[in-house]
Amino acid sequence: MMKQAKALNAAIVGGGHGCKAIAEMILAERVKQLQIKLIGVACTNSEAVGYRYAQNKGIYTTSDYRELYKLNDLNMIIELTGRDEVVNEIFRTKPKHVRLIDHLAAYVFWDFFQIEEETIAECKKTQEEPWKSEEFGSAHLTNPHHPLIVINSDTSIRYVNPVLENLTGFSSSELIGRKAPYPWWTKEILQKTGGDQVEVIQKKAQGIEELFQRKNGKRFWVEVTSTPVRTDGVLKYYLVSWM
Repeated sequence: MMKQAKALNAAIVGGGHGCKAIAEMILAERVKQLQIKLIGVACTNSEAVGYRYAQNKGIYTTSDYRELYKLNDLNMIIELTGRDEVVNEIFRTKPKHVRLIDHLAAYVFWDFFQIEEETIAECKKTQEEPWKSEEFGSAHLTNPHHPLIVINSDTSIRYVNPVLENLTGFSSSELIGRKAPYPWWTKEILQKTGGDQVEVIQKKAQGIEELFQRKNGKRFWVEVTSTPVRTDGVLKYYLVSWM
């Protein structure tokens, strides 16, 4: 029997409408494949709609986001204030094992699941494969701020957005369907894989900083944030964002 993956414990910084929307998404049964559990919300405004929603749901709330660091088994912080100084301060002070998703990446994932849910519902009528739908090419997935990749469980690339194409110099036609090793991996990464490419992708789900390379050979640092998406415990794909 396959062991069910352990849920990631997440906390949100910023208690506005975005907080409420993402909290509802995490708590809703329809997106249980996210394997994320919301355990805390921090906001300086105790009357903010998302903050009050979290309180009503019995989720830990605080006015100081640093208090979130004390939560047991915290894995991830979702920053929704949209303030660069807050993002930078959280990145500087958070425990090393805790990954950080900023508000831009968070809204990309939120939009992604909204779009996919609508697409799947439509495709049930036509019996089409959801990923072939024109709706999947929504501008929400061509987010202008962060590179975004969808990777199948066998490591093959399912989708890349234009931001990743521009950053790496590799076109989508060069990347779609390609399995690991990926062309942006450096020789150091290849040496670390030990030949087990699938294992490398699975480890990236924990969130790491990595040195990648462009098509022209120039290197750049990114923080890789990856969310595994499962249905009934079976891995479907990874949603990967670079920051």
